[in-house]
Amino acid sequence: MAGEPGHHRVLAQGVLEGCRHCGTYDFGGSLWEMVVIEIVDDVIVSVVQDTSGDGWWAEDWRVLEA
Repeated sequence: MAGEPGHHRVLAQGVLEGCRHCGTYDFGGSLWEMVVIEIVDDVIVSVVQDTSGDGWWAEDWRVLEA
C-alpha cells in the first residue's frame, strides 16, 4: 500500500488472508475478512474487524490526525 508521509494517525482497510494450510482463519471463534488497520507514526498499532457496513472506502486511507 502506498501512503503519504508525515501523518501521525491513519486508518486503512485490509483483507485477511487464510491459513496457508487450511485456507481459513479463526479470530475469537468468528470468521471475518475485512479489517481496519490503525497506524500511528508508521507503526501498525491495531487490526480490528470492520463492522461499519460501509464496504470498501473510496480513498486508500483516512487521516485521523495529521
